[in-house]
Amino acid sequence: MALTKMFDKYKLISQNLVPYGFQENNGKFILKKLIKNGEFELSICVIEENIKMELVDTDFGDEFNFDRQGSFSAELKAECEQILGDLREKCFEKQWFIFSQANRIAKLVNQRYKVEPEFLWDRTPDFGVFRNQQTKKWFGLIGNVAKNKLIGKQIDEVEILNLNLKERIAEFNNKDGIFPAYHMNKKNWVSVILDDTLNDDKIMELVSISFKNSVK
Repeated sequence: MALTKMFDKYKLISQNLVPYGFQENNGKFILKKLIKNGEFELSICVIEENIKMELVDTDFGDEFNFDRQGSFSAELKAECEQILGDLREKCFEKQWFIFSQANRIAKLVNQRYKVEPEFLWDRTPDFGVFRNQQTKKWFGLIGNVAKNKLIGKQIDEVEILNLNLKERIAEFNNKDGIFPAYHMNKKNWVSVILDDTLNDDKIMELVSISFKNSVK
C-alpha cells in the first residue's frame, strides 16, 4: 500500500508501540482501528522496521484497493492518513534519509565536519548535499536511485553517496560497492552504494578524501 511511504524517512521507536495501543506477539506488533463508522478495519503490522497494512471491509472481508477512484476512496484514504500521521508522530522519529547506512554516514559527517545535508531540489527532495562551510564546495551527496542505474538490471531502490576523489579515483573506482558517479562528472566523482557492502569506517575514509578536495 502506497500509504506506507509516509514512513520512508522515519525510524521506529519500538518501545512506544505497546503504550500507543499495539498488541505484541513474538516480535510482531499489531494495531487495529475501525474507521468509516465501523464499515472498515485498518490493520497495521510492524515487524522490526517493516510496516504492513491492510484495509478490510468488515461486512464482506474484502481488502480495499486504494487504486479505486472517487470521493469515497478519497475519504477512506484521508482517514487512514490521519491515523498513520498520528502513529508516525508518536512512535517514529524523523531521519534525513531512508536507509540505515545513509543515516549513519550522515550523522558521522555531521559529527566530524559540523554540517547537515541540504535538500535543495523540489524534483528530487530526497537528495541531500554536504557542503564545506568555508569554501561552499560540495564534498558529498546522498540520494536514492534504482539500483540498475549502477548495477545491471536490479530495480530495487538504494541510496548512494557521491564523493569527489579526483586524482585518487583510479584507486577506488569499480571496486566493491564503488562505481562511476551517477549523474555527476565521472572523471572526479564516484558513487558508493550505501547497503553495507562497505563498512562505515571505509566510507568515512573516502569522505575524508572528498572533503580535502573541497578545501582547495
